[in-house]
Formats: sequence, structure tokens, C-alpha cells
Amino acid sequence: MRIFLLVGLLIVIAASAMVVGQGRKATNSRTSTPQANVKSKIKDEANEESVKAWDKYVTKCEDSYYMRPCCNGKGDICEYRLVSITSEELPVNEPDRLNGIERKLVSYFAAKAERCQRGSGWEEWHTAGRMPMDMIKRSGTWSADKPKYNAFWAMTNTKVSCPGAGISPQQVPLTNKGELQAPARFRLKDDLTSKGSSWSRVDSATWVENNPNGRTFTFRIAERTTVNDIQGTVLRRNPDNLEIFVPDVNSGSMLLKFRVQGNNEWRPLREMVDVEPM
Repeated sequence: MRIFLLVGLLIVIAASAMVVGQGRKATNSRTSTPQANVKSKIKDEANEESVKAWDKYVTKCEDSYYMRPCCNGKGDICEYRLVSITSEELPVNEPDRLNGIERKLVSYFAAKAERCQRGSGWEEWHTAGRMPMDMIKRSGTWSADKPKYNAFWAMTNTKVSCPGAGISPQQVPLTNKGELQAPARFRLKDDLTSKGSSWSRVDSATWVENNPNGRTFTFRIAERTTVNDIQGTVLRRNPDNLEIFVPDVNSGSMLLKFRVQGNNEWRPLREMVDVEPM
């Protein structure tokens, strides 16, 4: 009799343990779901805040985005296609936490194609990069620094309107009879402080400057012109609008000149050497 009672007691204890274990599993299952929702909510918040921040600078018109990325809002209007806005989370350290910073990230405005307005027309499409914007969340409120497209210029929130009938998407005319005299490649003469960069024309509208330090800059052909009775080609670097005057091979001068946005005066840069004609 005692044996039967002992067996029955063991069965009851085992059944109770199974019920408790199932209850714990159910509790764990219920508590794991809100954690996933919180993580998703944080990620969506960063994306939404990135889009809001860029909206102060960029105007969306159908499939294109427009802005003035250069020169404190006084530069040319540029158009971007196949745009994506992404964010990269940055670590928050102890000083950040003491300053009330909860999150830090870099938001990127990236496009696969870009062109800028030149006078009454547009230049050709070319490959675009991406522009960063630093963002922080402090005491529950998001704030953003000015976006940067290079080490020299930060953008201003000077939004533009969608282009209307006054802006024609035609390509700027870049050719005339004298263009055949333009060089195909050359190198700037070395000086006492540095070696000269190498320049080459890669297609009918684009030049590339390769510096000895590994940096590369792309220039677009803007126009054919004459400077101090010397015929040549004007190259323009986007989006800071630095302009370079490249004299023709048989123009009587091998002096490269430059000027910056808002200044009509051409200044000497360096002489061209190892010049190869078209």
C-alpha cells in the first residue's frame, strides 16, 4: 500500500514540474516579442530622421532631386537621379552620455548620376558620389550638422524650386572648330615643393587630374574661350566650380590658369609639360 502511495506522489510531482516548465517557456516567448519591436522602432526612427534632415536641403521633383550643393547656396543647381538616403550608427562613449547624447549617426545622401545647370542648359550626366551629414539625439531630440560634400564647403539650407519651363534640359554646347587643337594629356611642371599632377581627357566631356598623393579630381568641359589672346578650353570641377583654363597645343602659351567662383580674374597655376595633342 505504501508503495502505491509513493508512486502516486512521484507522478503528481513530475506533472507539476512539467506545468511549471511550460509556463516559463510561454512567459519567455511573450517577453521576447517586445524587444524585437523596440529594435525595429529605433531603426525606423533613424531612417525617418535622416529623411527629414535632408528635406531641408533637397527638393524632390518626380524622379529627380535638386539642390545647390556649393558656395553657401549661391552655386549652380544640380540634379540627382537614383538617390538613396542611408544612415550609419556611431558608438556613444561615456563623455557623450554625460553630455546627454543618446545616439550618434552619419546620414548619407547618395546618387548614381548627377548633372549641374550651366547658364540656360545642363551639362552631361556623370557619376555622383555621396554627401555625409552628422546627426545626434540628445535628451530625446534629434539635431543635424550641415551636410558636407568636400573638405572645404558645407551646404546651406537654400532649397530650390522644381525646374519649370525656364530651365531647359539640353546639353551645353562644348565644341567648335578649335577643339581639335586641345591637348589629350599633359603633366604640370614640378616645382621646389611638390611634383606636378597628371591630366588626361577620358571622353568628349570629361578630364581627370591625378595627383602624386593619390587623390583624383574630375573636371567637366565647360566652354571654349580665349584668355589674353590665348585660345583654350575651360574645365570646371563640381560642385565647388573651380575652373581651369587649358591652352591649346599651338596657342603660344603652355601656362595653366585657374579662377574660383565669383572671380573673373584668371591666375597662373603652373606650366604644362609632356603635352600630347588630340
